[in-house]
Amino acid sequence: TLKDFLEALQLERYHQAFIDAGATDQDLGQIVQFTDQELSEFLAALNMLPFHSIKFKKAVRELNASSHQIQEPSTAVEFIIANATIYGKRTSRALTSYEEAINRASIQLALDNPLLISKKGDLFDLAKKKLLEEGYRYKRGASRSKLREKSSTPPAKSAAMLQHQNSDSQQRAIMMKRQENAQRLSEQRLEKIEVLQQQVDHAIQSRQATENQLAQGSMHHDTLAQLAMEAELIRYEETKVRLTKEISKLKAQERKHQWYKRRKLERSASHASS
Repeated sequence: TLKDFLEALQLERYHQAFIDAGATDQDLGQIVQFTDQELSEFLAALNMLPFHSIKFKKAVRELNASSHQIQEPSTAVEFIIANATIYGKRTSRALTSYEEAINRASIQLALDNPLLISKKGDLFDLAKKKLLEEGYRYKRGASRSKLREKSSTPPAKSAAMLQHQNSDSQQRAIMMKRQENAQRLSEQRLEKIEVLQQQVDHAIQSRQATENQLAQGSMHHDTLAQLAMEAELIRYEETKVRLTKEISKLKAQERKHQWYKRRKLERSASHASS
């Protein structure tokens, strides 16, 4: 919708101006079909700031170009689904219920606003937010060890022995649950690192493209357009730095997890040999 499109561009302040000008949230498709002159006149009538106008027109051109690249509606849907899927594209393992839920939310958001597929980080955050708003909770079932504890026990065993066995079973269940949670968090970290790295690569490529555009056409750009591109360069660099720091933090957490995992295996092997 038009509202989602403006929010994705952080231009939601102009939503009411669009409505006051006669547009509705369902008119995004018509706005995309405007000529450059029509779009410029329309945005000027809304009193949109110059930089915001450039940002809006650029996004409209990208959305228009992507819609022309895909002719058939079914193919368009397949394209959006393929690019909106976050988990499982590069792994053969079965997805967790959380990862499947994230994928479903991400795909639904991208189908509602295809512009989001070019902003994977925003899409991932919005998908998580959508799950929380819909009341998603991790499914936590009873472990097998706890189910075994509920079964009947032979009457010949003493109360002390049963208490000891129950305590051991509970400890094993707790340890197994911790291992499962640690592994799940590790997988989510690795997936997030992959998504963030893609965003870093995109920011670097976009910055390079803007630098090339400035270098090749510096004599043909007016001052306003040049300032807009320079602002884009700053934004790309800030995005790259922020994402790189987040990746480093996640990698440090993963190294710590792997270190604990190796220590546990070494202790288990030591106990087995003794």
